[in-house]
Parts: sequence; structure tokens; C-alpha cells
Amino acid sequence: MSDIAKPKSVAFYEPEYGGVHNVYVAGDTLYMSAYNAGFRTFDISGELRGDLRAQQREMVHVNTADMDGFVKNAAMTWGVVVRNGLAYVNDMYNGLWIVRMDPKPEPKKNAIVP
Repeated sequence: MSDIAKPKSVAFYEPEYGGVHNVYVAGDTLYMSAYNAGFRTFDISGELRGDLRAQQREMVHVNTADMDGFVKNAAMTWGVVVRNGLAYVNDMYNGLWIVRMDPKPEPKKNAIVP
């Protein structure tokens, strides 16, 4: 945010199943707990232009529903904390999930195409 007195919307995400509870940003990655939609991450690097899904910026989606959960086959993802390359995702129905993501590949510089 460049001007805290006049915030400007640059991007959004509308979950398909319910709302969003917690959002965590580390570097150029947004980590999200999306209640019934599970855990999601988005690339927020570069210029943001509205709908993150339409821009195909979603990097990871983990459905935290579990057939052996407190509520069978239902997700209730509540929070996410990122530390040392791991995302700790808590689900009220299905416990703690630990997600490791491979780092984004570096863009190729000065690549020569034969």
C-alpha cells in the first residue's frame, strides 16, 4: 500500500465455497485459509490486475476435507502460518496440515531460442 489514507484495490479472489478467514503474505506469495475451499496460495508478484483466479495466479490448492475427520468429507480451514518454507494449515474439522511447496522457478534471463 503506497498511501495508507487512500487504499486502492488492485486484486481480488472470490472463493467458490464460503468465505476466507486468514490471509498470510510472505514475499510475493499470498497464503489463504478459505473455509470450505481449503488452503490456497497465489502469486502476487508483478502488476496485479483484478481477479487473481482469472489471471491464473493460483499456485497451490489443498482440499483439507478428510473422510475420517470430525465432520466427514468437509473442510473448515481456519488459519495458515508460514515458517521455514512450510505452511501450517489448521482445519477445525480435520486437524493440522503441513504443506511444503517447491519454490517458484526463476525466470530465464536472456534465453536464446534456436
